[in-house]
Amino acid sequence: MRIVGLQDFAMAAQAWLDESTSVSWLRAFERLAAEGGHEAHAVLREHTHDYYAMEQPTRGVGYVFTKAHGKRLAEAVCRLRPDVVMYNCCYYARLPELMAVVRQQLPSAVQVVRTHHEVRRVLPRPLLAAVLANADHVIVSTDADWEYVVGSGGLPSSHSVIPFGVDVPYYCCQAHAAQQAGGLDFAASCSGNPVKNLPLLKAVFAELAGRGYSTCNILGQPKAQYARLLQSARVYFSTSTSEASGSRSLLEAYACGAYPVVAAECVSACEVVGKLGRGQVVDTASASAAAIADRLEAVLASLPPARSSPAAQQLTDYGEEQEVRALVSAIQGQAARAC
Repeated sequence: MRIVGLQDFAMAAQAWLDESTSVSWLRAFERLAAEGGHEAHAVLREHTHDYYAMEQPTRGVGYVFTKAHGKRLAEAVCRLRPDVVMYNCCYYARLPELMAVVRQQLPSAVQVVRTHHEVRRVLPRPLLAAVLANADHVIVSTDADWEYVVGSGGLPSSHSVIPFGVDVPYYCCQAHAAQQAGGLDFAASCSGNPVKNLPLLKAVFAELAGRGYSTCNILGQPKAQYARLLQSARVYFSTSTSEASGSRSLLEAYACGAYPVVAAECVSACEVVGKLGRGQVVDTASASAAAIADRLEAVLASLPPARSSPAAQQLTDYGEEQEVRALVSAIQGQAARAC
């Protein structure tokens, strides 16, 4: 069975090929090739190549790099003649066209869509309906996302709810030592994407720094340094209004034992906080930076001097291994349909 996955987010080829890069569906494809006997390929966007297919598989997966998008990206997928296509999408506006081309050229191929964002934020109902028109299976990351899909009509014949996972042992293993050494009062991992609300984070952290607290936006640090900083933080603060599974950095913060505070506007983050039973939600839409800083200061003051042990067991549903296993199971089920 030939399985092709694609992701329309662009990265350098070296990053795609790096096993430590957090792309769990590629890890699932490696397992499908090694243990399931499937022929697995990945079509990935990379700005250097019009079309470049590596001569030899890497960890069992054949890699194709292309800077094409839209119809040309669909044609790169169809060139491989897949039985199952898995779309890992970050830019959804072109997805209906992509899927329609594949359906036209390969009418028997099973099409699987996995959303990488909070669906209600990035897929207005008309666009979602256009995606569902050619989807045989949909994978979402939260129950709230599936409820939104259900309300859009035109449901696929099957679906899975698979949260994004993190490498829990990696972030837990050195947490106690990092915490004993002291470190940050407040940490965040926030990009400049508008939904992340970086200006608000900067204003809140400036307010806290003026009160003598240590703060750091740790985004962009090398993985080991990122982990050390997160493990040393007492409070993790997220201003983001849209994430998948509450965001990987939120789950990593949980694994490190940091106390999470998330924006009420982020439905998926609130869902994670509710399920794990630890953390607080703050209204970032109407409160001032000073008021949010007051709230964070109160949270920090309420924490016991001794850090809580990282609750790895609580994160069972959000482990990377669990995510990969669930993806393998879902894709194998769709491969069986294609037989």
